[in-house]
Amino acid sequence: MEYFELPQLEVDREANINAINQLQEYFQPVSLESDGHQVVYEGVDEDANPDNWLYYQDRDHGADFDSHPLIEDIVDKVCKILNLPKDKIVRRQYTQMKPGWSLNIHRDVARQVALLVEFIDAKGSITWYDNNKKPTKTLIYGKPVVVNTKQLHSAKADKVKRYGFQIDFDYNMSIDDVYNSYKTSPMFLNQEE
Repeated sequence: MEYFELPQLEVDREANINAINQLQEYFQPVSLESDGHQVVYEGVDEDANPDNWLYYQDRDHGADFDSHPLIEDIVDKVCKILNLPKDKIVRRQYTQMKPGWSLNIHRDVARQVALLVEFIDAKGSITWYDNNKKPTKTLIYGKPVVVNTKQLHSAKADKVKRYGFQIDFDYNMSIDDVYNSYKTSPMFLNQEE
């Protein structure tokens, strides 16, 4: 499974964009070097990232999201919708991607599954690939979505700056594990093909 959407997750987009703008000084470029522990490229050119992908997170940057009501609201709702305990969330981060930003085919290093929430309809997308680098599915971001980051994938922004939020789930969990928990939730919406 490449992804499943969470249309029932409602967030205050404007308030989160304002929060990102107020926290701007704390954002840092994502390291795409091998010691940056974010992505592993699979026989393709590495991307340059001259401040095109910025983030501010709790695990690496010391963001105090526990006292941030907007983040706690998202986390509480996600845990309720997915029927997951909070300790299955291991990292939370605000993200920004400049127009035209892209990330070549890769796998994430530690996380296997993540929730992505877009605060602006920026028409960014993610494409998944099989192990032969043949595309299997493309999603244009819209609704909050849980994505498989263990499978090969690439990502890009369109002509609008992306403002978003991401949750990393327990690094031992796969997308199937998260989806199986979601299926036990009273808020479950069947999306299996």
